[in-house]
Amino acid sequence: THAKGRFLVFTDDDCAMLESLTYLLQAEGFSVEQCRSGQQLLAKTLWSRPACMVIDLRLADIDGLELRRKLRDRGIDIPTIIISGRAEIPDAVRAVKDGVLDFLTKPFDDAELIQRIRQAIVQDEENLRQKAEMDELRERFSRLTARESEVLRCVLEGMANKQIAASLGLSAKTVEFHRKHVMEKVEVETVTELVRLSALLFPELRSVNRKR
Repeated sequence: THAKGRFLVFTDDDCAMLESLTYLLQAEGFSVEQCRSGQQLLAKTLWSRPACMVIDLRLADIDGLELRRKLRDRGIDIPTIIISGRAEIPDAVRAVKDGVLDFLTKPFDDAELIQRIRQAIVQDEENLRQKAEMDELRERFSRLTARESEVLRCVLEGMANKQIAASLGLSAKTVEFHRKHVMEKVEVETVTELVRLSALLFPELRSVNRKR
């Protein structure tokens, strides 16, 4: 029985290696999808998540890291383990610089591979959780009208209501009205929380606040 949410895309043009490891990983509860070439992986359209990719460094049709970069350019950024038949330091360094989660040299310990795959899936779960939070946060801020966004910008600059009113040519009462709506739409109760969420969504605000 395959455990839900433990998906693995395994790409290797060594058929014997592919079959033996697939059998092992399925026995561990992973749902494994085999790809025997880079082109086969690039042709894949449906991706189950959370997941992990295990890619051989030297496929017959493409370099494994180049394959991963092509997928990432398409918005498919899944934690990846690169495996290789040769232990060459430049390859390992290249993989690390490219953001690969791990680099294992054949023959590797099966238990180590399984452990690394589990860690990769946990990481993907966290990545998906963070993305969902950011998407939800963007949706909240998208509710603001143009005027409310102007008021928010002034609040984030540390301006008091009277200063905001003077800056925008509004009455203090109108500014208070807009601030109330901003807090309601962003779903926060304090200005501190409003600033914190704004900084998450707009990283450039962090440097502005540090300069103050």
